[in-house]
Amino acid sequence: MKRRQIYYYSNMSPFAALGFALLALGAFFLTLPILIAAFVIFGTVGAYLAWRLTRALKRAEEEMLKQQAKMRQATYHEGYQEGLIIDITPEDEERCPLDDKRF
Repeated sequence: MKRRQIYYYSNMSPFAALGFALLALGAFFLTLPILIAAFVIFGTVGAYLAWRLTRALKRAEEEMLKQQAKMRQATYHEGYQEGLIIDITPEDEERCPLDDKRF
């Protein structure tokens, strides 16, 4: 006795399946411009924000370099231009009293 095998069985017409496939394909191509537009808009906004951030960071770096140059100029002694003079004398509140027996 031979057994009959059924590979595909459906009550749906092949024309209906073809119609659904064409409908899905049409919906995809109709939404494709929206998807591309979203990529373009998000890409443009992202590029603009990256440009603004880079510009702000460059300005901050220039300002920092100006401040460092001012500090460098202010810390040089008038008669000694080759290096920094570091003041290590303690403030009045940091000085040890004379009656302190620890030293």
